[in-house]
Amino acid sequence: MELISIGEAARRLRLNTSALRYYEERGLVRPAARHAGRRMYGRTELRRLALNALIERAQGARRFLSAALTCPAEHPTSECPHLVGVLDRLSTGGTVEELAEEHSD
Repeated sequence: MELISIGEAARRLRLNTSALRYYEERGLVRPAARHAGRRMYGRTELRRLALNALIERAQGARRFLSAALTCPAEHPTSECPHLVGVLDRLSTGGTVEELAEEHSD
């Protein structure tokens, strides 16, 4: 596999480029090379990033589900404003991955 730019790596992993820069700042991953100042990633880096991204999404999903389970409404899927909003977003094309990413902070 040839090296790909930070933008392409982010697109493939469904992350923001800022997340990749943050991972680099934290020492979780380093670009394989730089070309004209641009970060370039190879297969090894993408594998490491994919595992980190998967863990973050799972943790975000866990936090979202915990919040849904603690909703005081008797019928959360119809009475909890937050959960109703999320379900509406899913029914109009939003993805679980997007929602998990939003709850990963």
